[in-house]
Amino acid sequence: MAQSKKITVPPLLDTGLLLAIGLLYLLRPVTGWELLWPRAVVSGALLLLFLPRMSRSFRIPAWIFTLCGVAMLLWKGAPAEVWAQGLNSMLLTAAIIVVMQTLSIAIGAGDYSQAISDAMRRYAGNQGILYFLVEVFAHLLCSILNIGEVIIVLSSFDKELTEQIDDYPGYVSGAIARGHCTAFLWAPGSVTVLMTLQLFGLDWAGYVLPAAGLACLGIALGGGLEYPRLRRRRLSGEKTPLSGRSLAKLGTLAAVIVVIVCGISCLEPLFPDTSSGERLILAVAVVSVLWLLVQAPGGQLGGQVKKFCMDVLPDSGSLCAFFISMGFFSNALQYMGLDVVLERAAAPLNALPAIFLLALVPLVIIAFSLIGVHPMVSLAVLAPLFTQLAGNASALQLALSTALGCCLAYMLSPFAGLILLLSHLLHLPARQIALARNFRFSLLYYVISVVLIAVLVP
Repeated sequence: MAQSKKITVPPLLDTGLLLAIGLLYLLRPVTGWELLWPRAVVSGALLLLFLPRMSRSFRIPAWIFTLCGVAMLLWKGAPAEVWAQGLNSMLLTAAIIVVMQTLSIAIGAGDYSQAISDAMRRYAGNQGILYFLVEVFAHLLCSILNIGEVIIVLSSFDKELTEQIDDYPGYVSGAIARGHCTAFLWAPGSVTVLMTLQLFGLDWAGYVLPAAGLACLGIALGGGLEYPRLRRRRLSGEKTPLSGRSLAKLGTLAAVIVVIVCGISCLEPLFPDTSSGERLILAVAVVSVLWLLVQAPGGQLGGQVKKFCMDVLPDSGSLCAFFISMGFFSNALQYMGLDVVLERAAAPLNALPAIFLLALVPLVIIAFSLIGVHPMVSLAVLAPLFTQLAGNASALQLALSTALGCCLAYMLSPFAGLILLLSHLLHLPARQIALARNFRFSLLYYVISVVLIAVLVP
């Protein structure tokens, strides 16, 4: 009986609402209109539709955020404009998720996972090299697909390859986690990066080089810790040269990433009054449309578009609604005057030496994640505190330290989306993936990164 009463909404309605978010953020840089109320209406409708249908991991905190936010604004008698601003508080994040998902249509239609599989077979002579390759592919694909890259990387392992690897689930989960999570340090489409830049008032162009350096360190360290024991395990099979078709697809993937990253900076002179997040949406939308037009003569495009509209994008609705509820709650907290309270709490911390301050910020985020608090929730709630910590540390140092904390939290928390997805696909306990596989690496990476941020970053 419970199943028969379950709320059902046509997937196309979900898709229409989600695409409307992306469209409204595409219109803003082009027209200059703020569109506060249209965005608030779409945001509210999305929240109302998805709150009853979310998975349990999202539903409970989303209801708490929403109801607490409503109660606080009602108590303070907030005007209608404050409610609209609350609904729009993290809508840009949802819009980026929606627009980034459109890239999956072209990737699916072009069967790019086969090109990745061909490259791994050609260049991986042993399991140590393969580990590095999995990290790199997971990292690069995550920068444009976020968690969607996990399916592509796993599908590139065929039966012949997996049977040669002892403890294949543990092997591949560790490599993907390290490659995936380090992308959240620099990737322009990363929610963590967007929130961190917004939090500390930084521009992506000035942030990306040191952040990318930390990401490269993480990949090198992650693979380097495993290489000594894996290099002796040879991989059998014919090492055939890569076909021209596979090389072209790998080149296309690399070009897409480069164009999106460069596009954010190149669009700034044309749209000076836009944020880096809005320019990202514009760049990805243009790249996605052109990429689809190039593949239009192929026979798989129609099926991928249908899959996108009926399955892929509606599955993102819960995450987008969760961000809306989280932003609404955070905005209500600020309206209540939380900034003033946290400003007082930050005063003793500002007396700490820079390196202790930079070491403390990641630990706070990781500690919250281990009890089930999503890193983005920590950022949203603790944002007023973090912004008050620019004492002996610069805004750039604090931004890198915050992003590092989120990166490690995604890797160590059994409640993180990546860990839960890998647990489901590889049939491993989430705690085993998060802690048994990643703790030693995370500890070493944390110590080295904090020292480098304190010493080398201005």
